[in-house]
Amino acid sequence: MKALQLIALSAIAFSFAASSAEVYRTDNADFEIYGRAKVNMFNGYAYEFTTGKEAHPKLYGSAQLGVSGSTAVPGSNTRVFGNLIYDLSAEDSDDVEDRIRARYGYLGVQFEEAGRLLAGRTRPAIYKTIGLADVYTDWGSQGNAFWGLEGEAGGRQDGLVMYDLDINGFSFTANYQFRDNGKNLRDGWSANLGYEWPQKVGITGGIYGFDAIDDDAPRKFSDKKEYAIGIYYGAFASPGFYTAIVYDHAKLKGTTSMDDDAYRTDGGDFVLSWTSPKKAWTVIAGYSLLKDQSRDSGEAYRINQIVGNVTWNLTDNANLYVEYADNFGEGEHSTAHRDILTLGAIYNF
Repeated sequence: MKALQLIALSAIAFSFAASSAEVYRTDNADFEIYGRAKVNMFNGYAYEFTTGKEAHPKLYGSAQLGVSGSTAVPGSNTRVFGNLIYDLSAEDSDDVEDRIRARYGYLGVQFEEAGRLLAGRTRPAIYKTIGLADVYTDWGSQGNAFWGLEGEAGGRQDGLVMYDLDINGFSFTANYQFRDNGKNLRDGWSANLGYEWPQKVGITGGIYGFDAIDDDAPRKFSDKKEYAIGIYYGAFASPGFYTAIVYDHAKLKGTTSMDDDAYRTDGGDFVLSWTSPKKAWTVIAGYSLLKDQSRDSGEAYRINQIVGNVTWNLTDNANLYVEYADNFGEGEHSTAHRDILTLGAIYNF
């Protein structure tokens, strides 16, 4: 399952681990250090959209640093593994709390062909579907309640216990999420099932839900149920064409006086890409739409995003890219078109 394997837990954690610095490797154990340095020239809206700060052109630096290791269990085909990755700021002007943030952190057991079991911080199982269109360097994939409402109702999560299996074209992932007081989350769960035919065509679908500790907490949402389904062709960043369409629907319970399903969102992401035969160039184009409707008022708000990216791979671990997004809202809180543009350079090590 080429496309889904690219989104599998071993890949989503650090897509540039292939250029990692191997500290040591034996028949029974290995340990690696890896990361990336990244510099962007943002236009004003891009800097505001990325950092939440005042809009103005900015040369902005960032980095990621990770370590991973695994050890074979004697007398079996099982390996124990761990992975820890941090997002780092390269800017003294950033707030102290924004200079280092945990991106992933988990440990687990690989049962050879019987799948993986892990625990820690990662993306819920539904990301196997959402991730089909999440292929850009900086933006995109806004037509869903997973990234489109990140921070309130989606994104990477703490306290997950997850099982993941790929076998005979089928992919199955499920997780349970433990209590997170910081996000007012009592517990959560997610599951995803997919299948890929030999012709590189696949279909996958997932569900994600969580329950709040306190329905009256001062935040926009409490309980959530999200459903997603996606179809795709090809494998992203492999030579040739890749395309994917993802549909997403969510019901979110509001806080305070709002009743069940106070918000309902419907959205979708479409992406089309082409990678040259020797992987020197990748070109991506896509569109995201998310409709957020209040059950109480009946008013709807549409978020639109058109995204394009051209990446030039100078070497296996260095590239230059330009990425553009046009963001605009329609309905209750309509906004003007905003051109978001960056020229970036990445070095993976």
